[in-house]
Amino acid sequence: MFISGTYIPIHSGLLNSVAGVLPVRPFNEALLEAFGAQTGFAWKSLGVLLVWGAAGAVVAVRRFRREPRPE
Repeated sequence: MFISGTYIPIHSGLLNSVAGVLPVRPFNEALLEAFGAQTGFAWKSLGVLLVWGAAGAVVAVRRFRREPRPE
């Protein structure tokens, strides 16, 4: 949350690069663009969120898959 620039602007190139691939900053950018003066979608931000959602779904399916009970 803190390196994503949600609370205060971050002026570090390294932290901005890291925050760009984590899900919080793209979510903020997509949300702000939807309410801003620009029209259209923040496709790059939505793409990053889609990748995180797909990765989370794969991990969840593998992690929470019910193991067969021995009989």
